[in-house]
This record gives sequence, C-alpha cells and structure tokens, in this order.
Amino acid sequence: MTEQPLAAHGGGGGVFTGHATPSAVIYGLQVNSGNLVDHITFFYYQPTRSDNIYVGEPLFAIGFGGGGGGSNPSFVCPANQAIIGLRGASGSMIDRIGVVCGDVTNPDPFSASNGFSPLWGGGGGGFFDDRCGLGRLMDSFNVRSGSLVDNLQAICINAR
Repeated sequence: MTEQPLAAHGGGGGVFTGHATPSAVIYGLQVNSGNLVDHITFFYYQPTRSDNIYVGEPLFAIGFGGGGGGSNPSFVCPANQAIIGLRGASGSMIDRIGVVCGDVTNPDPFSASNGFSPLWGGGGGGFFDDRCGLGRLMDSFNVRSGSLVDNLQAICINAR
C-alpha cells in the first residue's frame, strides 16, 4: 500500500503543518470560504473490509484553517463512493476547492459514474483537477494552514 502524493496546491505559509488523516477512506468534506478557502474539514472512516465499503465503522472528522469565511453545506460522496480527486484553483493560497467521488472498491479516475462536489471559494488562481490513478483513492492529505488553507496536497493509496 504505497502512498502516492499528487501535486501540492497553494504555496504560502511555510512547511506542511498537518497530515489530515491516518490511512483511511475520505468520504466527504465541509468548507468555509470567502474569496479564499478559510477552513476545510475532512470526513473519514477506517475500513474493516478489504473492499473498503462502509459497514458501520466509527466516523471521524479533522479540520484545518482558521475561523473565517462563510460556512458552506457539508458534502458527502454517495454510498460506496469515496474521494478520488481534488478540483479547484490556487495561487499562493487555495482559492477554491471541490472533490471528485468514485467507486470505493475499484476507483477509476475517468469513470462516467464519478460525481463532483460544488467548488467552494473565490474566483482567483489557476484551475487544477487532480485525480488518483486507476485503482487508487485519496486516503490522506498534507496541509499547511493558519487563518487560511495555504497549501493542500492529496495522497493516494491502492484501494485494495
């Protein structure tokens, strides 16, 4: 189960200050934002089955960033899906962010069955759309944050 980091986005604030989750299935998020992403909370569970399907394991959340920005509704991937990609825009900070959901057992970054969250945040920065490779899902993130989310890097792992 080798971790594969995707490109880091943002760039302000210095070194990474947090690793968002232990090895886990990340199935949702909640974002506070204005013109930039102020705060992001990831929802995850640690699967007990080899197919990663949720069967009542404890649910966890971990947040990064400050207390500013408007609160956006939580977004949760549909049943038997998890986060396999990040979309958004960044410059020196994370301007806006959203996720791509895919099959939790056999993820395919380009499947027609994948779903997309809204994009939360402002209109600046350069657009990105990063997805884990075939058979991989996001299991953790490297994060740098203070009053804003300065830098975000998704980490993918084999789904099985």
